[in-house]
Amino acid sequence: MKIPVTLLLNYQIEFETSDITIEQLCEKYDVTTKQLKGYTKWSKSKRLPQPTETTNIVNSNSNNDNSSEEVLADIKEFKSLAMQHALKFMKNDAQFAEVKEFKDIVAIVDSIEKSYKDTKDTGPTVNVLVQNITERFKDDV
Repeated sequence: MKIPVTLLLNYQIEFETSDITIEQLCEKYDVTTKQLKGYTKWSKSKRLPQPTETTNIVNSNSNNDNSSEEVLADIKEFKSLAMQHALKFMKNDAQFAEVKEFKDIVAIVDSIEKSYKDTKDTGPTVNVLVQNITERFKDDV
């Protein structure tokens, strides 16, 4: 059974951001390594969550004036990681994706782009491109 690209991407994110092994991932989701297309290229994140981070977050919210700055830094890091995964998806998996999966990734990138710009609808965005692509491939939807 073929695993949808978005689900495969979720498995990849879980593998790269946690201490789970490929074998544990396969067991957890009842899949085989053959179904995890491209898993040999997956790599662990340099910064795996540590148990002390949760404690630090709880303590910093109650006692630290910089908590809003820390939250903004976390949001910026999240956006960066989301962009990295979107780029991996486009480079490695987009050719196997369904139109909806492609549209979802484009919408995420578009939202991130808008969050970095102070735009007031300056013209057509990536969504127009997605609509054009979708119309050309109506048979796939």
